[in-house]
Amino acid sequence: MEKASNVYLVEGNFEWNDLGSWESVYQNGLKDKNGNANNGDAIFLDSNNSYVHSENGIVAVVGMTTL
Repeated sequence: MEKASNVYLVEGNFEWNDLGSWESVYQNGLKDKNGNANNGDAIFLDSNNSYVHSENGIVAVVGMTTL
């Protein structure tokens, strides 16, 4: 891009998060009333503040609280 002459720039005014860790993915995800978030199929039972990422199958989280 350094030598390209056909590059244009538009200024944007928005928040940015690199999502460089699972913690930042959790912090920026939609959470249920118990603070649990998931990407994929997950079941949370008696669990709080947990994050599950599942590409295949269902993950069940039972009795886990993450601080």
